[in-house]
Amino acid sequence: MSGNSGYKPTSLQCEIVINSVITIHYFEYRIGFEFLGERHDFWEFLYVDKGTVEVTTDNGTFTMESGMLIFHKPMEFHSIRALGNKAPNLVAMSFTSKSDSMKFFEHKQYTLNEDEKKLIAQIIAESKDAYLSAINIPSIEKMIKNPHAPFGSFQIIKQNLERLLIDLHRRDTSYTKSDRDVSIKQKNNRNIILCSVLNYMEQNINNKLTVKDICQHTMVGKSKLQDVFFKEFGHGVIEHFNRMKMEMAKEYIRNESMNFTEISCLLGFESIHYFSKKFKMINHMTPTEYALSIKSF
Repeated sequence: MSGNSGYKPTSLQCEIVINSVITIHYFEYRIGFEFLGERHDFWEFLYVDKGTVEVTTDNGTFTMESGMLIFHKPMEFHSIRALGNKAPNLVAMSFTSKSDSMKFFEHKQYTLNEDEKKLIAQIIAESKDAYLSAINIPSIEKMIKNPHAPFGSFQIIKQNLERLLIDLHRRDTSYTKSDRDVSIKQKNNRNIILCSVLNYMEQNINNKLTVKDICQHTMVGKSKLQDVFFKEFGHGVIEHFNRMKMEMAKEYIRNESMNFTEISCLLGFESIHYFSKKFKMINHMTPTEYALSIKSF
């Protein structure tokens, strides 16, 4: 092909651009937690992963339940108060953007779908490797980059955050995207299996389960079951069941209603030693260290 073939570059228009990330936090608060509020000159959104909170802004007071997200525009006051008897888990991300399209998100609230939740989960997972700063400490106002972060980590964070904003904007403007990864039928089948298995494991969170138990109850073959979980979560079904137990253990610890031995017994562990070992393996700290880490929240 000659240099005068007639090919011309086409510029790509970017509707929403994230210029910088201020903070990325995942908080596991105790019952009765309250944040008195703040204002700042950048964007922030709060996503409720678990529990229920009351959010007060210049625009009113709102009850936010699990799966809901609220935006705070620059200089908008916002405070948080935990509601109910379930310790809340919250995601807070703050960032700057000079894009005019961001005005669309002023005073916006959403209940996220599974794809949107995955984008947030991917940002959280990537940030743990991209930054040296702990994501569960509220007082951190400047995140320290990891000089040995995996290749492309910060770009993945930026792209996933921009993708989340674009998807939310499209949803509100009646744009329906096609499923590019798998057919709708395949995706629905996988979701049916996941819902069935996850519900069964939640109902038996205090019991011991084997892969055989789960397969027999849900009528799903072992290979299919493991394939679905590895594609969805990156680990097997029993590993996921243990992670669910550890999430429940952390909630019990935050509620301060039981000691470690009682929690271990309730969740079906044979000994406090094995419970502590599994807790540290998954959470990278012992139950005691975790309890101390949330005292300052």
